[in-house]
Amino acid sequence: MDPGALDTPVELVGFIANGRDAMGTPVQSEDWPRTVWARVVYPGGREFFGADGQQTEKKVIFRIWRIDGINTSIVIRLNGIDHDIQDVRPFADILELHTVARDR
Repeated sequence: MDPGALDTPVELVGFIANGRDAMGTPVQSEDWPRTVWARVVYPGGREFFGADGQQTEKKVIFRIWRIDGINTSIVIRLNGIDHDIQDVRPFADILELHTVARDR
């Protein structure tokens, strides 16, 4: 991949468990936020009505240089919006991360 194609800074964020709150709900905090350069591709999305009103689902593909430890438990943050990784596809020198961002 042409290094010039990686033109958007994104943040990779993992989470760690910090116990439970007073109600017994698990508490998580962000772990190792790391900024990397990515190529961002928008293949499409959809709009639908959920239980709490109209929702949108945006599919986004991020292409980054290969990094060990990237899996579906990590979130990609772009412009303040978290994208859940649905699929990790390794190629020769890059990772292709298929994500979904839900905007409610």
